[in-house]
Amino acid sequence: MNGYQSDIKFPEINFQQASTTEHGITRYANTLEVDNGNADNLAISVLQFNRVIANKLTGNWDNKGFIDASTNPDYPPAKKGDVYTIATAGIIGGDSGTKVQVHDVMYCIAENGGGNETTVGEDWNIIQANVDLATTTVAGILRLATPQEATNGSLNTVVITPETLKEVLNTRILPASETQVGVARFSTLAELEEGQRKGVSICPAVMAPYIANLLTQKEGAMGNPAIDGNVLQSTAAGVRSWTPINRKLFANYNTFELAPNSRETNLGSTYTLPAGTLIGSASLQIQIGGELLNQSGKITLQVYLGNKVIFTHETDQIGSWNIQIIGGRINTNTFKGQAMLLFSGENPIVYPIDTSRSTSVSNIRIAVTDLALDTEPQEIRVTYQNPVVGVVTQIKRTNFLIQHLV
Repeated sequence: MNGYQSDIKFPEINFQQASTTEHGITRYANTLEVDNGNADNLAISVLQFNRVIANKLTGNWDNKGFIDASTNPDYPPAKKGDVYTIATAGIIGGDSGTKVQVHDVMYCIAENGGGNETTVGEDWNIIQANVDLATTTVAGILRLATPQEATNGSLNTVVITPETLKEVLNTRILPASETQVGVARFSTLAELEEGQRKGVSICPAVMAPYIANLLTQKEGAMGNPAIDGNVLQSTAAGVRSWTPINRKLFANYNTFELAPNSRETNLGSTYTLPAGTLIGSASLQIQIGGELLNQSGKITLQVYLGNKVIFTHETDQIGSWNIQIIGGRINTNTFKGQAMLLFSGENPIVYPIDTSRSTSVSNIRIAVTDLALDTEPQEIRVTYQNPVVGVVTQIKRTNFLIQHLV
């Protein structure tokens, strides 16, 4: 060193790469390496550090103040993380925006330049912070009603649970009885026939077969099998009433057209009186009635007991009419009683009936042949004859009723 020698010795320098465990040399990481964040042997400059911190904090909760929503304003321009609190209830996002209440929070989830619900609504979340009580027009919160409140039924701000509803119904809806208004189910046909159940009602679908069975099949029932289909109908042309079980009623209702120039023809169905029915004090009642229409000329009505004509009436009048016959057995061959004829607008006429002798009084003709009431069944029937040529006579609302003890 210019002829000068020095005794100073310099330390030995280590040029190995610095790491988390070894000293050494290193360099500053570039932006990409900093953002990747996977190098543990590079240094970060102050500039890069500040940039990273700024980027990482962007999008966190940043309170921006209050918004008055009473005028239905648009969403404000915002960055991710911006937060606004509703100061006055209204609508945010324009007239078609979202309803908000006081203290609700608007949180920006994506940076946007502001606007209405359609343009930027999806960039915001609304957090409900104040929920009103629900009413019939406002969505809100409700509490559960107590059983007593449900029973009183005076509140419209509480709701009923299924359990509470069941409890209330059990106390309010009671089974129906003779003294209690309540609910009842429909009975089955078997229950109706048994006749012992209370608290059940009868529906038409069960009543119709029950009555049909009662009237045509049961012992002591009313009616006998139909011959021409006009007996014991449950429609307008059907059975209208009946008597207690110790009486039998044959009923035939219908409207008939009497053909012109006709021979003697049964008026509806016939009834067979069982042999021995009139033994003792039993009586027989027969009633025939109706309304004659379109009358032109005379028609003849006759009532038969077995092979005997016990009543005959010939008329050319129109209007309502009624024949009532009541009588009883004198002996096995003799039936006595009386017949009363009622015609609209006229006084009633009463005629005697005695099958033991021949009688002719006005329009009444009594036969004299033997009956054998005790040993033979007797067919009871009503007949008509319309001798008028070319004229159809109608008998409206015809009724043919027979009643006797069983």
